[in-house]
Order: sequence, then C-alpha cells, then structure tokens
Amino acid sequence: MLPGGAICNLEGSENLIVAGGAEGDFLYDEAGRRYINFSESTNILGHRNPEVMRIISECMKQGFIHYPLTVSFPKVAEEVAGGIEGGLSGMPGGASCVFTSSGSEACDAALSVMSGLGPVVTVEGGYHGNTGQFMRKKETDRLKYGSEFEIPFPHDESVLGEMEALVRKGARSIIVEPVQAEGGFRKVYDSFLRDSGGTFPIW
Repeated sequence: MLPGGAICNLEGSENLIVAGGAEGDFLYDEAGRRYINFSESTNILGHRNPEVMRIISECMKQGFIHYPLTVSFPKVAEEVAGGIEGGLSGMPGGASCVFTSSGSEACDAALSVMSGLGPVVTVEGGYHGNTGQFMRKKETDRLKYGSEFEIPFPHDESVLGEMEALVRKGARSIIVEPVQAEGGFRKVYDSFLRDSGGTFPIW
C-alpha cells in the first residue's frame, strides 16, 4: 500500500516512490515492487483505464488531445458538453457546460459566477481545489455573511432541513460532487439531486 496519506505529505520523505509504471489500481516502482495507489485521483477510474485509453487514442488520430477552445470547437468537446447538459436538463433553469484546465479552476470559476447571487453552499469533505477563493471560503463567509455555508455530507434526507435553513440565510446555489473522491469515495443518497433541486435554483 502506498503509505503516508496525501501525496503532499510524502514529498521529501523516505516513503516517496519513483514510479516506473502503473496499471489499474497499482503503481510499480523502478524495482518492480507493486503498490496499491490510494493517494491520487487516478484511482477513480484506475491507471490506463481501457475506455479512457481508447478515447485518447481516437482523439490523437484526429490530430489533437488537448485543444484551446477559442476559434474552433473539437467534436469531442461538443459531445462531452452535450452529454453533460442533456443529463442535467431537468434541473431548474437548465444547465450549461464550461471547460477548464483543472478542478481547482472549475470550482473557482463557479464560485465567482454564483457568489454574485448570494452565499454559495458547499458540502463537508468536498474537493474545491487548492487555489483561488476556496482557500479561505469559510472565513470569507463568516466576515461577509456572519455564518458558514456548509452542509454535512448528504447520506440521507436529514440534510435537507439544514439546506433550507441556509437558503433562509440567503444561499442561492450549491457546489456538490455526487461522488466524492477526496472525501473518501462517498456517494450522495440516490434522490439527493432531485430532492434538493427545488431548494437551490443554481448548481
């Protein structure tokens, strides 16, 4: 097992390994020793996931794998955006898709847009990036609104009352991961998105 917890705690320590390869849930060091990788976000789908590898290969055959969305729009981006927007079409107000370079950047952009409407609710244990406004969101909320805007992880319907209380304090949006990775691979209860759709107009 890859020891020591988060990768930032391994830097400069004797536990930091030099990876020579990876497959599925495993990393291999230069001597061929195998480690279960609990530390990095690639363990959501696994290293060298066959479907991800297939899609990457197809994109490379078309001449690109990363493309600036400026004057042109690659077909794969259109398909991804269409899938996301279609899957969220039942949400109040509809849905839109914005491409960013990282999760941190995506959360920062979302907070910038949504905070113009009022306080933004976050979920305990959620990953909101390591840069930008989320670095001090709780402190900012206390200074600006006199309260923190975070709910416990929604294991069941008991969280809905706390969400409604935050709406009464002015909250108009929420940032939520249906499946948390950084928080320990936790999944919100099955009807959470539908149940809370009438509480928050913006997601």
